[in-house]
Amino acid sequence: MHELTEDDKKRLTEFLGECLHEPYWHDMRGTICYKCDHSLNGISDMYRQFTTWEDLGALKEKLVETGKWNDFDEWAYMKWDSLKPFNDLSRRLEEQSDWLFTLNRFCWLVSEFLRKEQQCAETWTQPGHQHIHVRSHQHRPVERRE
Repeated sequence: MHELTEDDKKRLTEFLGECLHEPYWHDMRGTICYKCDHSLNGISDMYRQFTTWEDLGALKEKLVETGKWNDFDEWAYMKWDSLKPFNDLSRRLEEQSDWLFTLNRFCWLVSEFLRKEQQCAETWTQPGHQHIHVRSHQHRPVERRE
């Protein structure tokens, strides 16, 4: 199974626009976040842990809200398709949906998608490179010819 790393959880928390809490000790209230003043109850309260269906729903909604759902869905489909060739096309969509909407796997896939998207963005901003669209979700750097 795909276990989320602490970096995955941080990436997903940031994607949702939530605070990555930075703790400091406060005499009266215990440990609080110096960025948002939220009271913290240990490491699990520093950011979402992505262990609930509400977390999956929040990620899915954020993908839709940011216009990334179609690219993510196509990317995840290609990942699934490469793992499991099918002869029975009538069950293909149903089985892919069952595979995708498994809690741990979905959260991990979103984190991987965001990580790869960031890597592509960093490549595109390097001097001497431009990007071309291979498909709506895939990009590859090419040398700029002048």
